[in-house]
Formats: sequence, structure tokens, C-alpha cells
Amino acid sequence: MADVKAFKAYRYNNNKVNDLSKVICPPYDVISKEQEETLRARSPYNYINLEEGEIYNDDNDQNNKYTRTSALLNKWINEDILKRDSTPSFYLHEQTFSLKDQVYTRHGIIACVRLYEWDEMIIRPHEGTLSGPKTDRLNLIWALNANTSSVFALYEDRDGVVKEAINVSKIYSPVLDTWVDGEHHVLHIINDMENVTAITQAFASKTLYIADGHHRYESALYYRNELNNCSGGLPQEHAANYVMMTLVDFDDSGLLILPPHRVLKGLSQPVMENLFQNLNNFFDVTEVDMKNDDYWAKAQELFNEKSSVCLGLYGLAKDDIFKNKLLILTLKDLSATADMMPYHHSDMYKKLDVSIVDHIILEEMLGLNSREESMISYVTDKNECIKLIDDGEYQLCFFVKAVTPDDIRAIADARDRMPRKSTYFYPKLPSGLTINGLD
Repeated sequence: MADVKAFKAYRYNNNKVNDLSKVICPPYDVISKEQEETLRARSPYNYINLEEGEIYNDDNDQNNKYTRTSALLNKWINEDILKRDSTPSFYLHEQTFSLKDQVYTRHGIIACVRLYEWDEMIIRPHEGTLSGPKTDRLNLIWALNANTSSVFALYEDRDGVVKEAINVSKIYSPVLDTWVDGEHHVLHIINDMENVTAITQAFASKTLYIADGHHRYESALYYRNELNNCSGGLPQEHAANYVMMTLVDFDDSGLLILPPHRVLKGLSQPVMENLFQNLNNFFDVTEVDMKNDDYWAKAQELFNEKSSVCLGLYGLAKDDIFKNKLLILTLKDLSATADMMPYHHSDMYKKLDVSIVDHIILEEMLGLNSREESMISYVTDKNECIKLIDDGEYQLCFFVKAVTPDDIRAIADARDRMPRKSTYFYPKLPSGLTINGLD
């Protein structure tokens, strides 16, 4: 099963970078242009400079964001801005955050994990990917010869061995303890032989499930395969056979998955006019008056009452009939929509909210490609969705229920993958805690 091992990470040198809160950043794929500028201004050593180098109009094969990032990484290593630990270690990351006035702490073990092809079923994906982000991450690996950010993966710890090692490691003083943008990050090193061995052996019987970072995993896998082909075969323990992962227990109290609601724009008037009748063919429609302060609570009651697929819809205004109304759509017959799904998908896939929305509503009723990024955005905050519609920036929003960890496990075990943007693990793992050198 999973081959998980300790490694010697590159980390920021506290003697050279005094305020680590100014250098840790979010992962590259959630950073807006405005946030990118803010991060670069915080410190010349902010990790954004490695995760997402700047692009210039005169870039060429010899001078581009990847070559500049490579030079910068070497410079930081040579100047001791980044130092490599002398002992192979696991790194316990405690990420404390709040959501809706409730405080959570998520525990993740940062480790190196051997790469396996998907069909070996040792590392299991749950979502589909696009080629563009994979190309970018692959180029970065080739340029830096390193993993700059972790793949986020889930595991089961029924016997509590990993949890015990985590609790022991908290006894020792952390090597990082800082607040960044309202989140508290603490990093402990686990490098005593007893706990390192216990963790390694515990994972030797486990399957890992990718939560976030499918692109990073596939890029690392491609990089490994290319090196293998070029060299005539890598040694078994070559660093490129592994990828840096943050491993989180399925039962961790800080594991939160938010639903990415679908907000749409660019729809023609005839399509909008026909939508209600098309929806009526497949769904029972219940109206919730949004003039009442407790309309979200009422909508949630309806969601909880329904045993079938249940969605929310806002923005459909047919002659003002549905103005200020949130529509609850309850699927009449699951078998009717299942027959309209791509045949190769599992039964579990065909009853997911996101599958119904993407395939039946977006593709069949609205004639959209679910990958049409110019017309579809994914927003986790319900109130933000409402505001986008009310402000006229978007026309419709389809609200979906959050996918559960059990859903992820079931889809992955069935060798299936959910539609893109089915899950949003909150919050994202930060970048800049550790770097895994592949030399």
C-alpha cells in the first residue's frame, strides 16, 4: 500500500526571515491578481515568487517566469534564506481557522509519498482535471527540480497509531508559530526514530485519497515517468519517485468541505424563458420567500426533508413571478436523469447534486459545456451568490449540497471521478511551509 517516508525539507531560515507571516502565501490556484500584488509587497521573500512567478511581455525560451524562478530558488538557498533540515522528518501542520463564528483546527502530516499510477489504486483521485494547470505545474517542477507545495490527501486511522504520533509531537516546541490573514499556523517536526517508524509503518497498510492537488500529483507523476524514460530507469529511492503530500485523517475535526455553487451568465433570453418548463419536467418546485429573514433556514429544512436530489435556484424571474423567491428543486425520478448521464459513470456519480446540475441542467437544458469558464463561476458563499445575481453580474445560481468525505471515498473506490469543481476543501493549504527538493 502507501509508501510514506520522512524527508529533509527546505524551510525558511528564522535567522534570515524574522517574520514568517509575511512570506507564507495561499496556493497558486486561488490567488487573484490583486492578492498577488499584495503578497509581493509584503516581503521580497514572499513564497508567491516561487509559486507563481511574474510574466513579462518580452519573455522567451531563455528568460521567462520558470527560468527566473529557478534562479531565485538557487539564490535563496545560497544565501541561506532557505535551509535544508539535516534529519529526515515528518512535519505536523496545525491550521486553525474560523468559519461562521466557529473555530476549527485541522491536522496534517507533511511527508513524501511514493508515486503510483492511478490504476494501481494505492493513491485514488476523486475529481477530473484540465490540462492547462498540469502543464504549468510540470514546467515548474522541471525548472526547480522540487515540489513547492503539497498535494492534499486523506487517510483512515482506525487504530489511532498516527493520531498517537501526532499527540506526542505536540510536546516539543514548534519550529513555526504564526498568524497569516486570520489563520494560525503551527509546524512541529517529528524526527525521532520511534515516531518516524510508527508513522511509516502505519501508512504501509493504507490507501490515500486525493482531496486537493490532482494537478500537482499528475504533474509529479509525469515528471517521474519522463525522468525514468530519459535515464533508463531511476533508482528505487530516487527523490523523483516521491511527491510531497499533506496527509489528513478522514475523521479530523477540522476537515471541512464547502459546496461550490454554480453561478451563470451570458444566457440568452429564449434559453431563460424555456428553463422553467424544462425544470418542471424533472423537478418538483417549492418556493421560499426571500423577504423573510429566515429563508435560508427554511430552505435548509426543505433540503433535509428530501430523500432525493434537492437543489436551490435563484435568479429565475419569469414575469416577476419568482422575484425574491428561492426555488427548491426536488428531483422526481433519479432513473430518468441517470439515463441522460454519460454511461460509464457509477451509480454514486449519477446521484450527486453537482452531476445533476452539470449534466442535466447546464448541458442538456441550457446547452452549456460544463467547462465553459467564461459563463460559469464557482462560489462557496451563498450570500455572495445572491449578491452577484442582484447586482446583475450573473443571471442564475444553482445551489448544491456539500459533498461528504464518505462521498469522496465511495467515488474513488468505484474508480470514478466527480465533475470538476465538486469540492472545496476549506481552507486551502498554505504554501511556503516546506519544499521537497528532488535532487
